[in-house]
Amino acid sequence: MIVNLHNSRKSITELMSKYGVSKATLYKWINLYSPIEIANGDVTTNAEIIKLLKFIDDNKMIYNIKLLCKCLKVPRSVYYYHQNHKTNSYCLP
Repeated sequence: MIVNLHNSRKSITELMSKYGVSKATLYKWINLYSPIEIANGDVTTNAEIIKLLKFIDDNKMIYNIKLLCKCLKVPRSVYYYHQNHKTNSYCLP
């Protein structure tokens, strides 16, 4: 809801004062839950991509990474980028 308000041109300061949420938290939510249009025209969010990456990581010992990425429609380059750049949690640039 707050992300939708931000996407409809509400300012960060308005949202901070109205909902009592810190600026850092708002920016984190906006980064995670703003819609992203991907190459095939579908719309997703960083949060959904993070779930897929975690699923691939959890199941890579059972199934081939190439197969998991193909089935979940995640480019292998995205998976490997995050394997090489992940910190304590999954995050997207």
